[in-house]
Amino acid sequence: MKIYFVLIAAVLFMVSGCGKERRETIAEKKQGPDSSSVIISYTVSGGGHGSIIMTKKGLLARFEVKKVTPDGNNVESIFYADNYVYFYIIAENGLQPAKMIVSKDIDYRKSFASFFDAAEYTQYLTSGGKEIISGKECEKFIYKPDGSSFCVYNKNYVLKAVFDGAVIVAESINENPQIDDNFVKVPTELNFIDISKGQK
Repeated sequence: MKIYFVLIAAVLFMVSGCGKERRETIAEKKQGPDSSSVIISYTVSGGGHGSIIMTKKGLLARFEVKKVTPDGNNVESIFYADNYVYFYIIAENGLQPAKMIVSKDIDYRKSFASFFDAAEYTQYLTSGGKEIISGKECEKFIYKPDGSSFCVYNKNYVLKAVFDGAVIVAESINENPQIDDNFVKVPTELNFIDISKGQK
């Protein structure tokens, strides 16, 4: 089976496996329940073209990912809950719901979950000054080994990311909106198979 992503592989680099020892370097440091909510709309350019809308409420998130192609637009919903991402793969019998654990190693910075959780890894990057993105003042961080950069607002929200040829930039951010719980919950009627072998 191959993972079915509707944007370039670099943009949808959702999990990484650099070994257990390295994954434990970046551990969760939550100070209590996260009840914040946000909706951020991104454009994607560089290695591919499209958009991402991230809707986050508490510890749940949903990503509406659209890829623009000559044949039209492809849209996919990807969910995050309990340190897993939920998406679809192409199997022999067609699309199969699947889930994969998010590994918090140094490549966590490229994952969907890190878009609202940048504080988990920015301490390991180099400060690159300030940058204004979508009207918000962001701290810029650089990962020197590959030159990737991340502009972070309010310590947690990535408003601009440049890595692996992709450029992801926030066009708008709506803080503390009212969000229906059902919109961000993982669909319970689907059987998401766990393909995290080797990632735990």
